[in-house]
Amino acid sequence: MMATQHSDTYMKGKRWSALRAAAETLHCSRHIHHQPDMNELYDLSIAQPTCLESDIPMADPDFVGLTGGRDRVLVHYSGQDTARSAWARECMPLAKDYPLTLSQKKQKERIERSVREANFSLMQEELIHTEVYFGKNKDFMGRIHLLVPQKYAKLAYDLNLNFIRKTAEQDLLYSVSKQLPFPDLWIVCDPDWQPKATDASAKDNKRLQMLFDLEGCTSYLLGARYFGEVKKACLTMIWHAALSHGIGMPIHGSSKTLHIEVPNNDYNEPFTFLTLGLSGTGKSTVGSSQHTDLLDPENEPVRLGNDDAIVILYDPSDPMSACVGLEEGCYNKSNDYDESSPMLATIQSAENVLIRRDRQGNHVLTHEDAYSGNGRVQTARHRLPGTTKELDTPHPDCVALLMRDEVLPPVLRVIDPSLFIGMYMSLASRTTNAENVPIEQIGRLRMVPGANPFNTWGFPEETRALEQLIEHATFEGLVLNTGGFFSGNIQGEEPRAIPKELTLSIYPKLAKNQIQWQDWHMFPGLQIPDPKCFEDIDSDFSKHFHPLYIRDKKGYRQLLFQRLKERIHFLQGLTVDQKYIKPFVRALQRMQSTSHKQPTILRGHNHESLFA
Repeated sequence: MMATQHSDTYMKGKRWSALRAAAETLHCSRHIHHQPDMNELYDLSIAQPTCLESDIPMADPDFVGLTGGRDRVLVHYSGQDTARSAWARECMPLAKDYPLTLSQKKQKERIERSVREANFSLMQEELIHTEVYFGKNKDFMGRIHLLVPQKYAKLAYDLNLNFIRKTAEQDLLYSVSKQLPFPDLWIVCDPDWQPKATDASAKDNKRLQMLFDLEGCTSYLLGARYFGEVKKACLTMIWHAALSHGIGMPIHGSSKTLHIEVPNNDYNEPFTFLTLGLSGTGKSTVGSSQHTDLLDPENEPVRLGNDDAIVILYDPSDPMSACVGLEEGCYNKSNDYDESSPMLATIQSAENVLIRRDRQGNHVLTHEDAYSGNGRVQTARHRLPGTTKELDTPHPDCVALLMRDEVLPPVLRVIDPSLFIGMYMSLASRTTNAENVPIEQIGRLRMVPGANPFNTWGFPEETRALEQLIEHATFEGLVLNTGGFFSGNIQGEEPRAIPKELTLSIYPKLAKNQIQWQDWHMFPGLQIPDPKCFEDIDSDFSKHFHPLYIRDKKGYRQLLFQRLKERIHFLQGLTVDQKYIKPFVRALQRMQSTSHKQPTILRGHNHESLFA
């Protein structure tokens, strides 16, 4: 007799939703292989027609439970969709939406019909059921179930590499963790699903449907072959549950702690950073850097937390584990992995990457964007410098928003909490190949609240959650521009690229209190660094990256004015509180009413948070 499941306890006495009922029913179908081990998943993946076995050794196969010579990097291919498709998502109405409008009733019926039809097809196939955990924190740890056709076993294999694989150690940790106020997650993936011309349930005859029952923690991914859809479906439901139940703040970003030497003392001062950004903004680069140019690796170690997905607990039982890392692995874009890259030694699995034969006839990988614009790899996190078994970090001392907007200098300090929330909600970047969008949208400036295109909980709710976090945690707010800057250019010319070395120097300098700040006279609530603080990195920092030294001042002011108006318009469209919009309005008024003034330098700042 099977042991009682955690979700059985949660669901007792509760009403079953149609999607949850469909997933649990499919779980009982005849042709299902429950909990295959990693060796079985590896073998089933090799048998998958769209998966190729390379001759590249994978990183640490023993660590993930592989034996018997199963030690090659497997690569699978997802067809035309090689990026996540936010446009395909559709959610069941929530409890707060009742009584439903006629349109909502039709939407609900359409989704329910789609999943029943998907079940009908899937019940006729050989399926895999695999379970993994998210989080390794006694306050926040849960379980994910995936049902997928056996001929797409690589998706189940990658799920085990990306999240937390079931082992005796993790089973014990889960058994003593706090019971969460929501059930296990269920993901049903049907890569072969196709809309039918006569199918009334297929909205607009979309070829992909990512269907969510957020309150029932269930998702049906119809037509999804790309692993990123499975990963993001898991994170979407975890983040939604954490926020809606008041547990913590969802963060699409990375965490790490710098341990800084304290003069005349025999201890190090920890300084924790959260780095938020979209794919292509340098989130992984900034988040995983050891800063060896400015820190002594022996005496000033950098410990990495999580690379991509975090929940910041409002009330953790252990403040040193307040930022909960949700994933064991890293799912990275690999287009910059050349033959000398140390990251090659961390690869465990790959997706949509070029395989070719070398002169010896071996199947080798080429990671440049040749096969697709979004080749991906599963990285062995424990192989990265600065990692331990722990995925968590303390509450942040600094939260940095990565943007790509040429009106912004390389780094800004935000001293107004309302402005920080406004900047967070209007985080500006450029669309990349990580999004499944038309080619004409690639490279366009766009704003994505919190760098999270999968928000399902609502934008006003997100501002309140961030406000609640600011009340619970004491941190500094930064904006890092990792793209280019207008400085030294005439309007219309390409922005000056901001060197990676400059960006990577910011965290050590901030942690060591080596940055002096100036009020930015054009934008109240923001401060820019004294140029002297970065002259050791770029001797022409003032000329290249300081707003006061731009030759085309008129063109720059016009562009800054335009971007301020764009942010105001965007925030108004989110229906957030006016207090988060007013700082941008004040900046517009300042630009209209004042001429250039020399900034005041603020010296001797000792990391005293202005968000306290």
